[in-house]
Amino acid sequence: MKKEDYRKLAIERRNRLTPEERENRSSKIAISLMASENWKQAERLLIYCSYLSEVSTRGLISQAIRAHKKVYCPRITDAGQKQMEFYRIHDISDLRAGFKEIPEPVTQEVYMTQDYSDSEKGTTLVVLPGVAFDKECNRIGYNGGYYDRYLVRIPYAAKVAICFSCQLFAETLPTDPHDVRAEMIVTEDHVYRNL
Repeated sequence: MKKEDYRKLAIERRNRLTPEERENRSSKIAISLMASENWKQAERLLIYCSYLSEVSTRGLISQAIRAHKKVYCPRITDAGQKQMEFYRIHDISDLRAGFKEIPEPVTQEVYMTQDYSDSEKGTTLVVLPGVAFDKECNRIGYNGGYYDRYLVRIPYAAKVAICFSCQLFAETLPTDPHDVRAEMIVTEDHVYRNL
């Protein structure tokens, strides 16, 4: 199968989950992620705000803010060039419907990628969205390449993807040279690591 085939199948599977199933599974994923060393060590959290049938991140965002982590969410800054930046939020209310109605921050404090280096590896955690995943921590996104472009700017950041187990495939997904793998994938019933 091609990337688009996996993308379509994974979205179909995810959409079949009831709102209650998504909420329950999202809660399990959040508990597992927050128990990880990646989460505990992180001083800064770069995290997407969930949309439609994605794993809910609102609880994670609220918990991180309460834990005094600096929380940043993505905003599309140039759709034509497929560019995004992360902006600090202090509350869920700092998010509004933006590009394609996806919640985006209305704040102005941008995450400065050049302010950190490899010496601070682990203090910045990126929680990656995606559509399809495999057990080797490959991910297929929504076909925009926004995260792949952004992640090369922050090689020091820990990269963790979250997804429902129905989005995970047993076979290795097709990848391109520019695709950035996660270091860890957290589902509601298992944690996979890219060793």
